[in-house]
Amino acid sequence: KEDILGKHDGPVRCVEYSYAA
Repeated sequence: KEDILGKHDGPVRCVEYSYAA
């Protein structure tokens, strides 16, 4: 999940992506 945290433009998107993953 750490990779996703630094692979998005917005912080909110990171959180949403983390949940989706």
